[in-house]
Amino acid sequence: MADPMAIEKLVSQLYENRGYITRLRYPYKSKKGANKDVDVICVKGKELLLISVKRVGSHQWFLKCENEEKYKGYSISNAVRQLLDEDLEKVIHEDFGREFDIKGIVYYNFDPKNPPNDNWIEKGWIEIKIYGIHELITELFKDVVDVVKDNKGPRYYDTGLELIRNMVALLRYDPDFINHLSEQAIKKIPVIQDGRKKNINAD
Repeated sequence: MADPMAIEKLVSQLYENRGYITRLRYPYKSKKGANKDVDVICVKGKELLLISVKRVGSHQWFLKCENEEKYKGYSISNAVRQLLDEDLEKVIHEDFGREFDIKGIVYYNFDPKNPPNDNWIEKGWIEIKIYGIHELITELFKDVVDVVKDNKGPRYYDTGLELIRNMVALLRYDPDFINHLSEQAIKKIPVIQDGRKKNINAD
């Protein structure tokens, strides 16, 4: 199995902060013997969460789509289908038993102003919820803010959380810190608009 990505580690840390025991890149095999994995598994009491973390996808594929709606619908549906895998269902039941309340979660880079449509969420052996990466980052910020505000706890060993801790500290002195970053980013980063990639104010 591949090593966990940084964003998957942050998801794991978020749920550990909420009292879950987590496992990264949970491995299983398909009926044909192919190696597969789920990004994060979280267990607390009788609750078991299967979590998939997905990026937006390649711009090359995006540019082949007629519009952003089709692009997001296709990609999110694929992320959901991963968690409805019959092979995964079998392994989960063998490993953890059937007494768990099992739910699926997809964290995905969608526009917060345009959340997923209902028809992107397929029905299967578990309930699936879809959240934006922006919601994940917001929750992590809340956790870190509580620690910094109360001046409690050590520095984080997780690189991502330590970065957030320092950003929170910077916001104390410069409340517009995030806006300054955004203004710089929008001048440099290709922005998806109207179903196509477009540079805004490029130098």
